[in-house]
Amino acid sequence: MNILYDLISLQHAPTGGTEYIFCILNKLIEIAKENIHVFCLYTSAQDMPMFLISYLEEKKIETVDMSKIDLSDFVKNHNISVFYIGNAQTYYDCNLKNLSCKIIATCHDINELSLLYDKNFTSVARKKLEPQPHPYIQKIKEFIKYFLHIFIERKYERYVTKKYKKLEVMLNNKNLYLITVSEYSKQALLYHFDDIANPITVLSPPHKIVAQNKKECITNTNLKDFIASKKRYFLLVSCTRFHKNAALFAEIWDKFCKVTNNTYYAVLIGDIQIQKTNILQLPYLNDFDLEVAYKNAFCLVYPTVAEGYGYPPMEAMKYGIPCICSNVTSLPEIYGDGSTIQFSPYYPEDLFRAMMYFLSHTEEYKVKANEKYKSLAKKQEEDTNTLVQMIVA
Repeated sequence: MNILYDLISLQHAPTGGTEYIFCILNKLIEIAKENIHVFCLYTSAQDMPMFLISYLEEKKIETVDMSKIDLSDFVKNHNISVFYIGNAQTYYDCNLKNLSCKIIATCHDINELSLLYDKNFTSVARKKLEPQPHPYIQKIKEFIKYFLHIFIERKYERYVTKKYKKLEVMLNNKNLYLITVSEYSKQALLYHFDDIANPITVLSPPHKIVAQNKKECITNTNLKDFIASKKRYFLLVSCTRFHKNAALFAEIWDKFCKVTNNTYYAVLIGDIQIQKTNILQLPYLNDFDLEVAYKNAFCLVYPTVAEGYGYPPMEAMKYGIPCICSNVTSLPEIYGDGSTIQFSPYYPEDLFRAMMYFLSHTEEYKVKANEKYKSLAKKQEEDTNTLVQMIVA
């Protein structure tokens, strides 16, 4: 059996989706036998992450350059039985109708489309996270930004609309079988797209593979010193991505510090600018340092407004760290059983309420975090095996 596996989606910026794709590949290679051969599809038009180059060399996996082949001919000439696509949106502009093999594609979410409903969200979030200049300069900048915003927003809307119309055409292929990671994502797809050829299967994403750090040493010196200080901190991750909504946390932080006598701190990961007390801002961390940040946190705060599944709460719960997370999109489905404290990501006072409530229920939510992680990890393992079996069936 010959399988063509999508690596092009892995060549994009790292996200929960790219971790998913790598995990499935690793699992597939583990079970591959003499009668299963895996070709990995990449493109030389984009850089390949170093970890992936090392992995492919170590496992002796055969690669195929998309920019140098006709995909339909390759599938036919190499008797490909299954083509697995790790992120459906990566191939929205490709013609897959002529492929003679079965196609299995994962669509993690359609957040780009969903966020068009809240047109001002990104610009408002960005404005709150940027340092503010002198008032007169600010007025001039706002005047210019108004016209730029209109132009950029409309251009972006046209791009997203066109992209997802093409994606719907792709999903109408009779030989394409769609996987998604939550019931929310499934219903979002069914809401937006009328022409999906086959039933959608919901499978939890695989458990994240954490790269080993043989020296067990924190690379980021600011994080290392902060951990050594034993300060209790609220952790926010992926703050550069504005729909993760760090702006809401910044909105309530001064008030929270005031009523708690500056007892607590916050660690924000991502390239943003927030000039506030008791906050440590860090760039994106390597896998080991990120695990250390999770492990030593007092609590994870996750105010996202758009999520297909939502890895970070689970990554924190792995260490028994309680979570305060938003109550929209997929999060009530995954974490809305009382294992987390939930709040509306559109109201700062509701996040303030959730954080104050947590302070008087900390130990209770540590226990809940441990229990929830076990059940989620078990389902992830079962669903990962199910997906791999679908690919090799």
